[in-house]
Amino acid sequence: MTPASSVADFPARLNVLAATPFRLRFELNTGGSSVEMFTMAFDRARHLARALFGDVPVLAIVAANPAPWSAPWGVTRYGEVRESAFDALSDIGFPAGAALGEWRGHQSPYFDDENGTDWHNRVYAVSWSQVDLLLWNNLAHEIGIRPVAPVYSVFTDETCSVCLNAYDDRGMDVYAAERARIAPLYAQRTDWLLDYDRERMNGVFG
Repeated sequence: MTPASSVADFPARLNVLAATPFRLRFELNTGGSSVEMFTMAFDRARHLARALFGDVPVLAIVAANPAPWSAPWGVTRYGEVRESAFDALSDIGFPAGAALGEWRGHQSPYFDDENGTDWHNRVYAVSWSQVDLLLWNNLAHEIGIRPVAPVYSVFTDETCSVCLNAYDDRGMDVYAAERARIAPLYAQRTDWLLDYDRERMNGVFG
């Protein structure tokens, strides 16, 4: 398991990784009813996550909103406001206790918080069922599926050399430090790439 000390520089690594030219953008749903869009997005997100990481241990960087009662999160339970985003995450089945590491700060560039709020970030070693739960949570916010918790998650490996960001039910970004890390994903799922960014991706990976 990754020691806590090894994730201390993850914020800096994520910022460097976001500037890489080796990135893919995937379309997660192609329209339909809310249920159709969500189920397609969830199926595709789960497929892409497994194709990307394979047998590599997955780490989740979970960022908790410091004001979970604020819009658009508005998390309540039995009509009462929940005071902790991680408590709300535990309520929907994720063990949000001890983490490998944590820090406070803006989770830029993977989450665009216009107010620059300092979120509470925790790094967890996660199983595939836990990856699925966190993917569900990311995808559910915009489309109005419940239950959800006021957290946002990205996924990486132990060296922070690749990052998967399923930002909502519409799409997913994948970043890598090296082209070879995600070139197979480009070849396997060319049909799922976002058309408006396809020319750039073809130039890098084609």
